[in-house]
Parts: sequence; structure tokens; C-alpha cells
Amino acid sequence: MEKSGPRIGTVDDAQTDCQGAAMRTPLTFTHPALDRSAHRRHDDAWLSDKFHDPATQFVVVYERTLLMRSDYDNQPIAATLTRNALPFDVVNVFSQSILLGLDENDVATICLRPDSKSVASFDYPDAAFYDLRTIGAALPGSDASIAAYACALDHWHSETRFCSLCGSETAVREAGHVRRCLNNDCARDHFPRIDPAVIVRIIHKDPTGDPAKDRILLARQANWPEGRYSVLAGFTEPGESLEQTVEREMFEEAGVRVTDIRYIESQPWPLPRSLMIGFEAIAIDDALDLTDDELADAHWLTRADLRVWEAEGKILSSKISISYRLIREWLEAE
Repeated sequence: MEKSGPRIGTVDDAQTDCQGAAMRTPLTFTHPALDRSAHRRHDDAWLSDKFHDPATQFVVVYERTLLMRSDYDNQPIAATLTRNALPFDVVNVFSQSILLGLDENDVATICLRPDSKSVASFDYPDAAFYDLRTIGAALPGSDASIAAYACALDHWHSETRFCSLCGSETAVREAGHVRRCLNNDCARDHFPRIDPAVIVRIIHKDPTGDPAKDRILLARQANWPEGRYSVLAGFTEPGESLEQTVEREMFEEAGVRVTDIRYIESQPWPLPRSLMIGFEAIAIDDALDLTDDELADAHWLTRADLRVWEAEGKILSSKISISYRLIREWLEAE
């Protein structure tokens, strides 16, 4: 019988709502997970021992999807697999493996990046490949963080096969955390990169001081599903501080001038490689200007307005995102 390709799993986006800052829990992808053990990445003998240790856990990543054990309803239950549970020979992918780190018992977790031929031969009825955006909310906190870590590095490896300086091929070094140019005249080391982006809860304070009349700015991009809204975000440019990014991006996207910029928290967003840095800022006035086409629509909403929107079925960002947290905490902070 001809074997079919890897199954792609789906799961509903579900996560318990945050109940205000007093009960703040780690955002998705930020739960404590592993000691990254950077000092071990140069020790080839130790790495080989860990790779062949029966206790070692493996994360399998292929084209930004993860192989996960699933239950009888095809719901993902774990991001890590033991060596005996892997549906292929790990020896063949040792040179492409990535040390993610050690748990509290010194058990290693290693990311494997099989090629398409290996994936096509998978015969594993109790597992499927899942997209991280789809299953992030369904995984236990530490598993989601490990999965995000693995997917971010996998994406970087897939984009760094050639040296950006001389164009030669690169090879994996330092347990998957460096790629080195194979041209001896260049030999440049390339390191994983992230793209910092601010994400901002803009509040317009009621001039009379009535908090019930304070408003939050929510907007949507034209390519988003109808009815989905979020707070505003934008990438930091070279030579720019995060505060300067907040000021520039909020004005470029919505024509809003802001003050009293306050950092709140951050979230890695490995889709593919962003770091979302959350702020709150106070709008100087409520004038909006969407003429540069950055946004398709934007609205100032009181908390009462926002609850009406929710009742009408508006989507307030993905529930695994810092954007959702920024909106939800403001809504509950009465």
C-alpha cells in the first residue's frame, strides 16, 4: 500500500482569558522551559553523548510545522518525542540537529530537521504535523515555548543556507546556533536574528476624568479576516529606540501623536522571527488619519463599546498573542 504524506493537524484556537494584571500568567511562548546551556554548544563529545542518550527528548520540525503526539481526537498533547518514538533514524540528521537545552534533570531536548524524503516515509499513526500558530494555545506552556524556540531556529536555518557576504554555502556549527560560511577566504559566522517590533495599546483619556469614557484604539489591516481588530504594531528601524518606534509607527499608521509611553511586557512571536514588545501610550488627541493605507479601518472604543463588539462577534486578535492580552487587561481594569 502506498504511504500517504504527513498529516496536518488542526485545533481550535482556545486559551483561558487573562483576568487582569493581578493574576498575570506567562504569555504563550514565554513559559520557563529549558536551560539553553550555551556553554555546551562547543563540546562535540558531550553533544554526541546527549544525542545518543535514551532519555533525550526530540522536537521534529519540518517546513514550520511540528510533529506532535496526538490523542484519539487528533488533538496535540506534547511537542517532544523520545528516541524510540521517532518515525525515522535520527543518526541521519545528527549534523543538522539543534540543541535546545536541558531540563531540571539535565535531560536534553534536541530539535531535528528531517528532509522531505524522511518525512515522506513517516509511518506514525499517533502523531501529526501541526502549524505553531494553530496549536500554540492548545499546548502546555513549556511545550509551547520549546516548540516556538525550535520553529524560530528552523526558519533561520532554512533562510541562511548561503552566506550573505560571499554567497557560498554555510554549514551548521555550535549545536545549531551558528552557521559558518564554507568559503575559507570568508568563513563568516552567521547568528540567528530576530526582528523587534513594538505593539501598542493607545488610550485616549476622557477630558473630564471619567474612566468609563476612556477609549482604546483598535484597527484592522485590509488582508485580515472581516471583523478582526487589534492594537497597533510596527517594526523598529535601524538607529531607532523602541520609544521612537512607538511615536513614529503610531503616527504613520493612524495619524496619532502619543505621549507617556510605558513598557508593559514582551513576547517572542516566531511566526517567523519577531519579538513583540508591548507598550501603552496616551493619545494627545483623538484625530485619526488613515490616508497612507497602512490600515483599512480604525475605531476609538470605550469599554462598553468593546463589550458590544465582542457580543457582536468581533475578533480581538489571536488569543495566544500579546495583542489580545493588551486589549483584555485594559477591558477588565475598571
